[in-house]
Amino acid sequence: MVWQASTDMAFRLGRAYVGPVHPEGADALGLRVILSGSGANLPPANVLRTFIEGRDVKAVFAEEPVSQDVSAWLHDVLGTDPESIDGVSVWTVPPRLPSS
Repeated sequence: MVWQASTDMAFRLGRAYVGPVHPEGADALGLRVILSGSGANLPPANVLRTFIEGRDVKAVFAEEPVSQDVSAWLHDVLGTDPESIDGVSVWTVPPRLPSS
């Protein structure tokens, strides 16, 4: 979010954080924080796909170190590996997400 502020809000955020499915359900795209611990609280891949497609997300950023669970989950959803840039992992969202 500091990046967005430093660019005078020159780009949109899909949401500052994503994570486990909101108690009201995935349809509301109410996703909470992903912590660096176990992936037991990660939402199903299709929920993240819905979030990314619904918000037209172009990139996913995570402060390093990123847990293996989160890295594997993002790889499953995006079909890509991240680029490490100054302590931040950056996944570029492909034009078409893998179906599973």
